[in-house]
Amino acid sequence: MTKRFVRLISIGFLFLALGGAKLLVADPAPAAKPGVVAAEFYKWYLHELEQNHDPISKNERSLSPYVSASLLRELKRMMQSPNGIGADYFLQAQDYLDDWPTHISVGDTKIQSGIATTVVTLGESPANPYRLAVTLQQEGGSWKIRRVKRLPRVVKSGQ
Repeated sequence: MTKRFVRLISIGFLFLALGGAKLLVADPAPAAKPGVVAAEFYKWYLHELEQNHDPISKNERSLSPYVSASLLRELKRMMQSPNGIGADYFLQAQDYLDDWPTHISVGDTKIQSGIATTVVTLGESPANPYRLAVTLQQEGGSWKIRRVKRLPRVVKSGQ
């Protein structure tokens, strides 16, 4: 065999090996949709509360998959302030009801200019839903919670 033929075969194997290696390396999983992130967060968060854990002050690493770095800094600042935090930031309440951990629903999500907003409803009572407006932003390729606000109770006529 000539040197040229051996070189061509070697180059061919190199391209095949590199191309085959690319096929073996999985592409990263697509980022979870913002509504899915919100639902997973509240499922985890309420479970932690049920277990009598304090997920906010417990460990920043536990929150970081779900919560933006800017909100984590803001929470830390609020906790260290003289007034502290008067209510649970993520629930916008002093406490939670027994049915919240098992009844979490997420409404339609709107995404505009890299910011997602969705409504998380806690509890099973359609007559008295507890609704939160959850704003998420992209951070490091993932959707993370940036802000939570309690929505007013929707009063239906006749109530």
